Amino acid sequence: MEVPAENDAGKQRIIPDGCIEMAFILGDDIKRYTSENEFILQPRAMVLGQTIEPFYIEPTGFVNTFAIRFYPYGFANFVTTSIKSLVNKETTIKLLFGETISRAIVPNM
Repeated sequence: MEVPAENDAGKQRIIPDGCIEMAFILGDDIKRYTSENEFILQPRAMVLGQTIEPFYIEPTGFVNTFAIRFYPYGFANFVTTSIKSLVNKETTIKLLFGETISRAIVPNM
C-alpha cells in the first residue's frame, strides 16, 4: 500500500480478522495506539500476530508498506514459536526468526 503524506491523516481503526501478517514498513513510521493517547511505533519489519481485538493506527507521513497475510495454521508452519504468544502484538522479524534469516529476508533493515 502506498499513500502520500497527509497533514491530518488521523487514526484508522483496524478490524480483527483472525489472520497473521508479516509486514514491512518502507515509508514513514506508523503509530499503533495502545490506549487513547499512548502509542508505540510499529517495527519496520514485523509479524503482527493473529488479530482478535480492534486497534488503531496512524501514519506519521508517507505510507509505503508491504504485507503478506497468513491464516494462523498456515503461519505456524514457518515458526517454532507458539502462534498463541503472537496474538494482538507486533514481533520483530529478527526476534522471531533470528539474525541470519532476518538479514536474508530484509537486508537493509
